[in-house]
Amino acid sequence: MTFYIVVRNRRNPEQKWPNVWADEHCIKQITTTLEIAKRCEDLAQRNEAMRVHRTQWKSTPAIISCECRVATVTYGKGNARVDFKDCRPLNLRPPLTPERGQSWYEV
Repeated sequence: MTFYIVVRNRRNPEQKWPNVWADEHCIKQITTTLEIAKRCEDLAQRNEAMRVHRTQWKSTPAIISCECRVATVTYGKGNARVDFKDCRPLNLRPPLTPERGQSWYEV
């Protein structure tokens, strides 16, 4: 199974978390929940890749924007920062449509 994080399109002005993008497809860093950070940490320990589901914004459809590996996880008070490496743009159709508020899934 592949682990997917769900992030808002960077053009959407209503961002729940401050994310840093390298470009239109590749993500460099996210701020996230402790639950997702722990899952990312587990992926890093196994050197497994994960995918990024970028949500729809206006006329831009939802896509699986990239596949990447977790470089580091840094825990803060109630949240964590995850830095990524080895990002590979994908531009794929998502395998599912997440529920409103859903921030990850596995397929």
